[in-house]
Amino acid sequence: MVTDVLPSGLTFVAFGSIPSGTVTVANPPNLKWTLPSPLAPGTYQLTYQVQVNSTMAGGTLTNNAQLTYTGLATPITSSVNVQIPATYTVSINIYNSAGEVVKTIPVHSYTAPINSIALSTSNQITTLQGPGSTIEIYYGGVLIGTWDGSSNSGNPVTNGVYEIQLDSTSPLGVVTSVEQPATVNRKLSVVTANIYNSAGEIVRTLYYTVDGGTNSQMTNVNLSSEIMTLGSKTSGGATILQIVVNTTGTPVTLTWDGTNNSATDVTSGTYEIELHWDDGEGQTSNITRSVIVVSGGVSGTVVAEPNMLTNGQTLTTFNGAGIANAWVLNAKVYTIAGELVKSIPGSPGTPTTQWNALGMASGVYIVAVQVQDANGGVLDNQLLKVLVLH
Repeated sequence: MVTDVLPSGLTFVAFGSIPSGTVTVANPPNLKWTLPSPLAPGTYQLTYQVQVNSTMAGGTLTNNAQLTYTGLATPITSSVNVQIPATYTVSINIYNSAGEVVKTIPVHSYTAPINSIALSTSNQITTLQGPGSTIEIYYGGVLIGTWDGSSNSGNPVTNGVYEIQLDSTSPLGVVTSVEQPATVNRKLSVVTANIYNSAGEIVRTLYYTVDGGTNSQMTNVNLSSEIMTLGSKTSGGATILQIVVNTTGTPVTLTWDGTNNSATDVTSGTYEIELHWDDGEGQTSNITRSVIVVSGGVSGTVVAEPNMLTNGQTLTTFNGAGIANAWVLNAKVYTIAGELVKSIPGSPGTPTTQWNALGMASGVYIVAVQVQDANGGVLDNQLLKVLVLH
């Protein structure tokens, strides 16, 4: 007995040549030949005819068959590869009401032009996730593409009516087009994080879109750290700042790797992170947080002598003599909340500077020190902590 399971994309038509006395059974995709017994010695060829479905993409098709007979422990198998030519290039483009392509969905080449498409269940996208978040595109009952309501940049498109157009291009350049309308109608909330440097310039903007079906609002913002160290962006390297936006629904987390909108590291200093929440229906809110950014790549050590000011002591010295070629040391003192309380310029030729904490409230202060060489080049940026205790 010989059995053969039809590869996907083929429709059985008829059996062909068979040995005399062979019984054939076609129950697609299963085909079976029962050969007469006894069978005279010789070479026999079993053939059948199939039709390639128009919904089949081009490529390599593998056909497998196996032979069994009484006394055989393991079936004998045979495989043949058949190349199916794909002569029509198919593409799906999503157009907005202005006729602009907002999304291109890659589709494989097909053996025939596609002359009709159907959309799954509904032609509407109503949410960001779960049921109603995608439109499935079918041809002849076969799924050929899915649109999740995003643009080519990966961002959700605005609400409106869109046209799903599928083009089949023949080898001679003849295009067959079919269209179906689709509607995007989602209630979305957008959280925007604008990161400002000390000069008030926006250096980085982060976005996150939230499904607003639950009427969620921003309630608070927490940072994973108040101090961020620049360096290698590996999992075991520099700090990646997590900006956790608490809402009346599910919290939202944005991440910042210390780079600007040009993908280069920002300079050391204090940065303001302004979170803006827009629920899409006119309700907005803003929350601002601060973070201190310092450079990695330590070549030596700057020390605070002493780093605890107590019992009436108010003077501490920041000493950068441990860094090779240090020429001048500048310092900025911040509160733990990131508020600048004192800028201390250094004296050229002396890699030390002093801070008098007279009149400062008890607490921990963050000191960002910058060490420069004799040519004004930055050798290093480091962060120190000084405890003032009355």
